[in-house]
Amino acid sequence: MELLDEGTTKDQGLNFVAFYPTEACLIKMLYRAGFPYVYLFQTLPENPVYRDSIKRKRERTMMVAAKIELSGANLMPAEEPICPVVGLFDPWATRLVKTRYTVGKLRRSLMKALRISSPGA
Repeated sequence: MELLDEGTTKDQGLNFVAFYPTEACLIKMLYRAGFPYVYLFQTLPENPVYRDSIKRKRERTMMVAAKIELSGANLMPAEEPICPVVGLFDPWATRLVKTRYTVGKLRRSLMKALRISSPGA
């Protein structure tokens, strides 16, 4: 989630501040609010705010939360995101700790790749 300053145009909030949840945040909040079924739409409206572009990420999404299981050609289940507070996702970790975590993860991946691709492994 981000708390951002918005422009001072007429179409903004009274204090020109907005709280933006990510799609993953919204999905998790819906599950935690007691909805056992959360769905995303496979096809979104033909509008630039629903599309990624070279210059901007998608600004909008649409989802459905339900107490009963739904079926529909355009609905796909949204898995509840699991993001433990460790490593890169630890909001209290310093940049040094996050860098060391990333380097360690890359090192482990490289070592695994080398073991798999080496002859006789």
